[in-house]
Amino acid sequence: SGSWRKGSLHFDCTPIHDVIQELERVYGCHIILMGSNFNNLISGDHDNRTLQSVLNSIHFVTGGSIKYKRVGKDIILYK
Repeated sequence: SGSWRKGSLHFDCTPIHDVIQELERVYGCHIILMGSNFNNLISGDHDNRTLQSVLNSIHFVTGGSIKYKRVGKDIILYK
């Protein structure tokens, strides 16, 4: 499950949909999933990281399968 405490995000086999909800809450952003088949589980600790840094980490821990791009104020995740 995901949790937020003292400026850190911790994910332990957290479903990507839950990770997105947490990122939207913490960073005040809007994240859109393009396409389907997003069943990834995300693990990792992010201490006082920027949103871009966390998104880069998600890209890395999924073996590069989840990519992202910014479109205006939205962030689009795609495969």
